[in-house]
Amino acid sequence: MLFVKEETTEGFPTVCIYQADKQVVQILKSGATLNVLGFPTEYSISYVIQGYDLKPGMEIASSKSALLFPFPNRLEGGLYTYGDQEYQFPINEPERNNAIHGFLKDREFTLKDNSISGDTAELIFSYEYDGSEPFYPFAFTFEVSYKYSPTQLETSFHVKNTGDGSMPFGFGWHPYFTIKKEKVDDMKLSFRKCDLVEVNENMIPTGQKMPYSQFDAYHLIGKEELDTCFDMGKQYVVNLKSYTKHQKLKISTSKSFTFLQLYIPPDRKTIAVEPMTCNVNVFNNKDGLLELKEGDTFSCSCKIELIET
Repeated sequence: MLFVKEETTEGFPTVCIYQADKQVVQILKSGATLNVLGFPTEYSISYVIQGYDLKPGMEIASSKSALLFPFPNRLEGGLYTYGDQEYQFPINEPERNNAIHGFLKDREFTLKDNSISGDTAELIFSYEYDGSEPFYPFAFTFEVSYKYSPTQLETSFHVKNTGDGSMPFGFGWHPYFTIKKEKVDDMKLSFRKCDLVEVNENMIPTGQKMPYSQFDAYHLIGKEELDTCFDMGKQYVVNLKSYTKHQKLKISTSKSFTFLQLYIPPDRKTIAVEPMTCNVNVFNNKDGLLELKEGDTFSCSCKIELIET
């Protein structure tokens, strides 16, 4: 039996889904951030993302499970031009002089709705932006739905242009995955043949792309270093298979997600699988840039499944 509960966790407003007495989903209202995700297995709950270990007064400085809007990844110099007007995002990656990951991750979302039907619970969060920031003067409403069942989590994302005129954007999502805290080195990874996006020393695309097929079939990650963007061309599936736990994670996307960023942090405890609708530096290279006319809505989705193997 699932139930939904609004809580304050170490000072952070959260909304949680419980199965009996076990927490299986926790969403921070700050950024509508997925902080806990677990699926029941035969003897326990398997938790499959790395969230924040919340402490009173802590600052959430990284981007775990962040909603990356109005652009994912990096924007060179934080600078772009749209409609003959130049705009400057704050530089929040100073070591490379980039803006990174947009500005939704620390905005306060409201719980718009929650429902339970059988063994499925859905949480819908909403954020209304009035276009008041000089670096992005385009008003919008952003909604995210988390639809949980004991076998999968479906996430749906919706943005509506509520301003005057058209608005440019790209979108991405930034979850870090793990399988029973197994080292990434011991996992196998697969995703189809694609193009690797070449980047410069500041992680900005050079304009070159190269064929890539290393993980076209399951391949042990081992010591592979990844902080890499791939042009997938169309919707895709990424599989992560545990070497020892007889489980795999399947991350699948809707057709609007045509790019993928993979990142393994230095501790190699997790791997970030980041679906993106566009390339890095999209406001400047226009590779995958989306535009919404006044009053129009854009939607996309991802699904996470834990499968016994």
